[in-house]
Amino acid sequence: MTASCIFLFILTGIVTISVLTGILRLAGRIFHRITQVPYKESPAFSAWFAGTTAMLAAALIPSMNVVMETADLVYGTATGNTPLGVKDAFTAASKTGGIVILLASIWFWIWYTISDYLVTAVWGKTNAVTEMELGNMGYFIVRYLFAVLCMVLVNPFYLSLLRYFIPNIAIPFYR
Repeated sequence: MTASCIFLFILTGIVTISVLTGILRLAGRIFHRITQVPYKESPAFSAWFAGTTAMLAAALIPSMNVVMETADLVYGTATGNTPLGVKDAFTAASKTGGIVILLASIWFWIWYTISDYLVTAVWGKTNAVTEMELGNMGYFIVRYLFAVLCMVLVNPFYLSLLRYFIPNIAIPFYR
């Protein structure tokens, strides 16, 4: 049972890291058409990368906590150390972990899109590619500061949404 739980934690960590790197590569794809400026060497790219990573951390860290709670709950109430009980517990925890990581990725993309609208209220009509070409580091700092603060502000709602997918397990209480 313990080996299966440890394997689940390692598997969840690997999947989360691969999702994190995939999302960072996908989000950074808009800057590939910049050819005049070495954008990866600019402070604006560093601010963009740090802000995007902070947004991903704000989405994925609570989801990893929920996955660990789910694994603890499922493995704590598994029916013995039989192979069938371990397999059922692993399957239930894996399904919930996959759903929670998918929801965290969707949560990130929602706030990534909302951050454009939040910055539009402050700076007016802007374009991230143009701001990267100009090296406008303040634009990316304000954009991601707004987004991360809003994500932290609605974190209780986000946690209740994630905990909705934890399986219900009836714990028998005997007299």
